[in-house]
Amino acid sequence: MRSLVWVAIVVSISAAAFAAASPLTAEQTVERCKQTPDLCKALIGKESSRVLAAREACIPKTVSADAVAARVMHVLDDVLEEDFGLKDANYSALAGQIIAFLWPCGVVS
Repeated sequence: MRSLVWVAIVVSISAAAFAAASPLTAEQTVERCKQTPDLCKALIGKESSRVLAAREACIPKTVSADAVAARVMHVLDDVLEEDFGLKDANYSALAGQIIAFLWPCGVVS
């Protein structure tokens, strides 16, 4: 009986840890960002650093981090409003794709 109780405790702790570790969907993150805009600024800042380092995007130095975050949040909000089936997607991945789309590298005009 005791071992069954321990197994139940371990399973519930593992489930709680998995739920905490699973990334939020884009829709959930946008809802949180409406309450706490600094959360999105931090997530977008992290993602913009990643895409810049990978040379997936080239954000001009004249564009501030706040301007990048505001533009990405606005575009992502519009994309989710149009419902292209991306509501369950990973927010950071979508933010990275939007940054690369808005500020691509090597654009020839």
